[in-house]
Amino acid sequence: MNEKRRCISENTECIDEICMCASFYKAVDGVCVTEKSKTLTQQCRIDSDCRGPGEFCSSFSICMCRSSHVDVGTQCKPVIYPGQHGCEDSIQCNKGFPGANCDVNRNCVCPVGFLAIQQTCVSNQQAAHHPPIRNEIMLQNEIMADHRTINQSFRGNFFRRRNYDGPRAYQIAPDLTCSYDNQCAGYPLAICHSVCQCVKGALNTGTTCIASSTAIQTSVACPAGQTYIREAGVCMTVQQPGEPCQYSQQCSALEPGAYCLKMRCECVYGMKKSSNGCTFVNNDCKERGHIFISEIGECREVFPPGGKGCSHNLQCSGAYPDATCFMQTCTCPPNLPVAADGTCGRSCPNNQVYSGVTGECLPEKQPGQDCIYSSQCQASFGGLVCDKNTCRCPNGLVFDGLKCSHGCPPHKRVIDKEICVEGCPSGIVEVAGRCVKQVSIGQPCVANAQCNFGSFCQSGTCQCPPGFYVQDEQCQAIESEPNESCQNNEKCTKGSVCYNGKCSCPRNHELINGHCQQNRAAAHAYNTALENIRKIRLRFASQSKSRNSSPQLTDVENDNDTVPIGSACVRIGVTCDGGSVCVAGICVCPLGKTPRNGVCIEHVAARPGTSCQNEEECVDHSYCSPETNKCECMKASQMVIGGECRERLKAHPGYGCTMGEMCVGNSVCVNGKCACVDGKVEINKICIDQVSAKPGDTCGKGIICEGGSYCNTDSGKCACRRGENSINGICKGFTFVYPGDLCTDITSRCTGGSYCARGRCECPPRMSAIDKKCVHQQTAAPGEPCSEKVACSPFSVCENNVCKCVNNMMIRDKMCVQRRKVNIGNSCNNEDQCLGNSTCMDNNCQCGIGFVASMDVCVLRKTVTPGYLCNPEDICTGQSVCIKGVCQCQPDYKQMHNICVKKNIGIEGSPCSSRDDCGEGLMCGASGKCSCPEGLFSVNGKCRSYVQLGQTCTSDDRCAERNAQCQENYCTCRTGYTNINGQCAANIVTPAEPETLSQVKSGLLGHICTSNDHCKIAHSQCRRNVCQCIDGYRIFGSTQCIPRPGKPKERKTEKESKLVELGDKCDKLSLCSKGAICEKGVCSCPETFFESDGACVKNVAKIKVVVPPLSSCLGGEECSGNSECVHGICFCKEEFTLFEGKCQRLRIIEKLTVLESKKLIKPIKAHTTPTAASNTTPIPVKTTTTLQTTTATTLPENYVSSSTNRPLTPIIISMKLGSTSSPSPQITSNPEYKWRLSKPGHMCDNKTHCTNCSVCVNGFCRCPEGLVHYGDKCVSEIDATKCLASNQCPSGAQCVKGECRCKPGLGITRYGFCVPITFAEPGTSCAYGEHCQKDSHCEDGLCTCNEPLVLKENKCVVSPREQTRRRQPSRLLTECPRDGSCRLPSCFCTSTGKIPPNNFDTKQVPQMVMLSFDDPITDRIINTLKSLFSGSIRNPNGCAIKGTFFVSHQWNNYDQSLWLHSTNHEIGVNSITREDLSGRTQERWYKEQKGMRETLAEFSFIDRSHIIGTRAPELKIGGDAQYRMMSENNFTFDNSMLVSSPYWPQTLDHKLAWECDGNCPTQSHKAIWEIPIQNIQANDTRWYKTLTRAMKPFDSRDSVTKMLQRNFMNHYKTNRAPFILTLDTEFLTYLPDNGAVYALRDFLKFIVQKQDVFVVTGSQIIDYMRNPVDLNNIKSLRSWQCKPQMKDEANPCENPTTCSFSGRARGQFAHSFRMCGVCPKSYPWI
Repeated sequence: MNEKRRCISENTECIDEICMCASFYKAVDGVCVTEKSKTLTQQCRIDSDCRGPGEFCSSFSICMCRSSHVDVGTQCKPVIYPGQHGCEDSIQCNKGFPGANCDVNRNCVCPVGFLAIQQTCVSNQQAAHHPPIRNEIMLQNEIMADHRTINQSFRGNFFRRRNYDGPRAYQIAPDLTCSYDNQCAGYPLAICHSVCQCVKGALNTGTTCIASSTAIQTSVACPAGQTYIREAGVCMTVQQPGEPCQYSQQCSALEPGAYCLKMRCECVYGMKKSSNGCTFVNNDCKERGHIFISEIGECREVFPPGGKGCSHNLQCSGAYPDATCFMQTCTCPPNLPVAADGTCGRSCPNNQVYSGVTGECLPEKQPGQDCIYSSQCQASFGGLVCDKNTCRCPNGLVFDGLKCSHGCPPHKRVIDKEICVEGCPSGIVEVAGRCVKQVSIGQPCVANAQCNFGSFCQSGTCQCPPGFYVQDEQCQAIESEPNESCQNNEKCTKGSVCYNGKCSCPRNHELINGHCQQNRAAAHAYNTALENIRKIRLRFASQSKSRNSSPQLTDVENDNDTVPIGSACVRIGVTCDGGSVCVAGICVCPLGKTPRNGVCIEHVAARPGTSCQNEEECVDHSYCSPETNKCECMKASQMVIGGECRERLKAHPGYGCTMGEMCVGNSVCVNGKCACVDGKVEINKICIDQVSAKPGDTCGKGIICEGGSYCNTDSGKCACRRGENSINGICKGFTFVYPGDLCTDITSRCTGGSYCARGRCECPPRMSAIDKKCVHQQTAAPGEPCSEKVACSPFSVCENNVCKCVNNMMIRDKMCVQRRKVNIGNSCNNEDQCLGNSTCMDNNCQCGIGFVASMDVCVLRKTVTPGYLCNPEDICTGQSVCIKGVCQCQPDYKQMHNICVKKNIGIEGSPCSSRDDCGEGLMCGASGKCSCPEGLFSVNGKCRSYVQLGQTCTSDDRCAERNAQCQENYCTCRTGYTNINGQCAANIVTPAEPETLSQVKSGLLGHICTSNDHCKIAHSQCRRNVCQCIDGYRIFGSTQCIPRPGKPKERKTEKESKLVELGDKCDKLSLCSKGAICEKGVCSCPETFFESDGACVKNVAKIKVVVPPLSSCLGGEECSGNSECVHGICFCKEEFTLFEGKCQRLRIIEKLTVLESKKLIKPIKAHTTPTAASNTTPIPVKTTTTLQTTTATTLPENYVSSSTNRPLTPIIISMKLGSTSSPSPQITSNPEYKWRLSKPGHMCDNKTHCTNCSVCVNGFCRCPEGLVHYGDKCVSEIDATKCLASNQCPSGAQCVKGECRCKPGLGITRYGFCVPITFAEPGTSCAYGEHCQKDSHCEDGLCTCNEPLVLKENKCVVSPREQTRRRQPSRLLTECPRDGSCRLPSCFCTSTGKIPPNNFDTKQVPQMVMLSFDDPITDRIINTLKSLFSGSIRNPNGCAIKGTFFVSHQWNNYDQSLWLHSTNHEIGVNSITREDLSGRTQERWYKEQKGMRETLAEFSFIDRSHIIGTRAPELKIGGDAQYRMMSENNFTFDNSMLVSSPYWPQTLDHKLAWECDGNCPTQSHKAIWEIPIQNIQANDTRWYKTLTRAMKPFDSRDSVTKMLQRNFMNHYKTNRAPFILTLDTEFLTYLPDNGAVYALRDFLKFIVQKQDVFVVTGSQIIDYMRNPVDLNNIKSLRSWQCKPQMKDEANPCENPTTCSFSGRARGQFAHSFRMCGVCPKSYPWI
């Protein structure tokens, strides 16, 4: 009835046959309107402000629902429990019991598999034992449960649950309705129980379930200190909270519930980090994952962002600080809206998913693709996991294309990585995931599945198995007769069977006449039995007949045969022998008797314990033991007592067992006593395995305390001894650390009143470390004395024991205050600070003499040559003017040799030297005169093109044809001429009377013809029956065809053109003037040009790099010194010759040669010079004293001198574009004779020098043996091989980027072969790829000692001369000399250390900034480094900034070190162990830093010569031992000394200009540079050694940026000494959300805006110190330019090798790193 009568009003529904308002609506004036609370979620102060039912005023001053209510449609509704009536929404039921729903009758029903009992839901199994409380709702639940799949338990094993096998199951977030497991996001960590729920141990992130330590267990055994990471498929080191991580399992292995967030271990919700792991935030709540809410006085579960079920904001903020509880869901803040991996993150682009572990967006992955985290796989399909870096289904399931299933559909097959693909068609089988054809016997195969007809695949061919042969293309077994072999699968015939490799007759058979037949006795018994059965049947049949008829005698045999016991006795007359009787046709012994030797004798029974050797029958549950021949009890728990089997007496461990007692409790009888064996111990009369307990666990009998702990009987727990503490389950003694020292170890305990912060023991605020204690430090005002115990007040520092203000502040009322800052031009006094480098003169801030104000800064008024950048106040030289920031020549002027000269606007025929000398459209021809280009002609001084017949024209001279004219603006033939094929030919005079062929015999031009033979005139042909000249010839008279004059090859149609000025409108017929082009209908300047005074001028604003002759100019560099760019190299111009590195004129070279000859040449009588052909041939030498010539020496033609006077020989290199032959640089020994340079493959003679390793053989430059000609070089065979696939490469090589390269672990020999890498001793061969060791290197196929070592008995030792030098007493450091003896580039020092080199004005010195990193390169920071050095931040010269990395060994990834090197960052060395080396020997420094260089060379393939910088571990220098090691091993600079103010680098030839702290050098170390590091002043005005220590927990991105800028200005505004920033991993990751990285980026962007600030590397600083220049000549420093350097040896590893080690000799943790090449056998260490 209700179905027919429906409610008409809107927003109503029929309930109990009454139309009522629907949910969330209420009746107002007979209409259902939206029901909204006026106070819910509104601001409040007290509970009375919240007027809605179930509302209260929360601690956030917002009206919220009480715990007994739930927010339903902006209204608080009461919670409805299972079995109750009155729900309006499932949210009310779900609050009463998770997963409960509100049905159509408004009753709360339980999830599938549960029943409602006493206002809760219990499983069906529990309900079976519950008292029968039934009502209608329960019956309804049971009826609904009958139609659903009931799972046994929510906490059960989710691997056995059923999945949906229909169409693709879309991901369903936790707490939402579902039907099958794999519909839930995060499956198998999520399962379906009406709603998706996380399994025990998994974390609910709101959108999915993520793994924790107990969610999925693994059986993979890992070494101590490691845990198995399923996603990566490897064991990784476990980490404490606060330590770096890559996966959450690393964190939860030590601290249950801990997880990895942004690559760092975090404590589980409700806990915080402590020195020993994690502790509870509030002692009132000691349940992991819960937090105490004081407002309600209860512990509530903490929900991660996206999780549902919260009622208080603290439940959300306990997981993420800014998360709030909204609609019972933990919601992320607007700036980070995405809830993922238990945290909040940013929105990601398409095909990417946010990862809370890394804090970045990662690409989504499809099934089978490589992955890092499971969240990448679950973004596409909820049931996938990342297993061993591959997206796949878990627990043996396969991906069928839509979901994870137990198997593939019938039409599909499974391939690698458990993915279903289309199945193989008929006749095709699957082999290793591929479909292959089935083949017949004898055909090639790869697997047995391919072979048909009983064959199998052997040696790549289908063959029959042994014992078979081929017959009719099938394998048939070879037949064997009885007693023959069947070892090879032969088929046994004639009734035999194969037994033990032989065809034998079966049981009860014997061989008769070659066949296996039953033996006669058995056959007879069998036949007799059959006959007896037949007779019995006849007897019963006759008896049944006799009942109805009179008895009749039967004719039966009457035999008196006697048969033995067991024989058939059916026949009449047969008698059973031996006292047996016939029973059922068989002779058997009567009751009480038993057969023995064919006779029935009395039955003899034996009781337990009696003898049975005479075949007595053992009775009473006993059996006859063959060992004892006695009746023994069948049950092992029984024994013979009094002739009966009775239960044994049981003896517990420790009791006797001599009387046959049975030992119980897993004990055994040993020496008459029940004892525990196999290491078991007795506890409560039971033998159990010993239990090991860690410190803190319960202990007692049978429990062994491990980790150095003992069982404390008072507490009953394993405890560490006094002075020790449990760390990772091991008792370790405390290490007491003094203030200022590192406290990174877990056992470290800060002393002296300090506390551990950021890995170092620090004193509390307003305290400092004095005598290893934190004491309150006295404060001195500016100007007062100070010392170590007396600190200076804020904004002042202690210098020379007096507190001085910093940053040019002044003292006022015993405080440092800022001076009043005054801009240039404003009034000032002596206490004011004039800005912009100005000074206060005449009470006004003014620029000094020679300076001018520019943008509120005093700058040097400088002169700028044409083509360079300029400012309005600069003076442009050479008649140029500053136009748009560049000194340019004015219109009608051109630049020549940095001078603007007047252009010579030449006309046609005017003399010229270049294109600029000629007018518009003209070019300077080879004759040195202005003329029109080919195909154009001059009209009124302008070049115009020719016009063909029929095209538009303006005058007759525009027509290309000689006999054409311009008529009506079209080129037409003149009168008397006709257009024939585009040519004007003379008209043919037609005779008055037609001529016939017979009449025309002359064959003249214009006569009638029918073939070419009729035309007699040379170069004529018959065309249109008339003799005419052929193409290219014209008629001359009537008897000759002469060639036409040359005309342009192409002449385009041209209409009348008009000249248009720059900026005016134009079209296709317009000619734009003054260098403009017609673009988009307007005459405008082309690209790289700009408008200047109405003309288009070349834009030369870009800074060009000027390079000297013979330098590369491929990158647009400007060649200097009278050279020009030819083929990418700066070569001298034609009239110049290279002499001593400069291009000079020949007459100047001759004069210089004469002058040098006066100094170098002395008259000698004779001189002999060996030749290439003979070693002893004397060559006479003639000398002369003439000044115009040098020594005249008679030498063979093929002799090339290499004397020390070679620099006097000028070099002329001829290499011009457009030459037919290849460029050939030439070297001459005098102006009249030139030596030629020839490349491999080109011709050569005795006047040619073959380049690129080639030699002159038979007139051609050829490559020597072992090398091949490739391009213009002689290279090894493997280097010359270009490939498309690896099978094209030689053995042991593979194709990488089109080139054959040796595989990892193989090295290339000098002959081009890939061989295994071996090691060679000094002096032995390395021609076959061997690695030279023991201070030697491979040179020309031989292991040669490194300098200055020499070879002695296959060892590299110090030469006697070097030993003598070393034995000499080292020179002590002396004061910096003032006599100029210490000169650059090898020596530099000053008395104060604050003066720039060459006494440059500080305003003309570039401010150098060095970014130094002092840590291993790991996955934790590599992405940060790539982002920081992405090229977005560049120096003023346009080059990207670079860093300097002092690398240490432990945890370093060498493939990432190679990547940094390949991108032109500098790689230096720290050490291998990072231990304090300040007091160690030179040998130890050698092993640490020289060993680190060798490690980088071997593992990263970095050239040793590129590693020249060092930094001492912990910035603690090692004195003379360190610097002596650097000098002997070719290190160039050190960057370890800390200074208190800006100092310039200096060499260690003389005493240091600054005060040295620590183990300082006392001896001179020539040419070793020291780059000092200034201490960092933190925001609290205190000074720190490193930037990390200057950071405070409360610092922000802005405060760190300001701190960096303030310290930078201390250098920039003083002497501009290099500003060194010491960075490390801790600094980059110190602030949350990469705050420190962004602060560093902001600082770098701030400083590079200044045109005099450059971010450089350590070696670039040394290059500048050796060759100092001012700012105007920075471009002359080649190392500072951004020309790309070719580093073929520095290509990043494409397939790095991961090396893992379970432990090293001196450590206890496992180690792993990545490298290029093959892993070493053991962990590299000292």
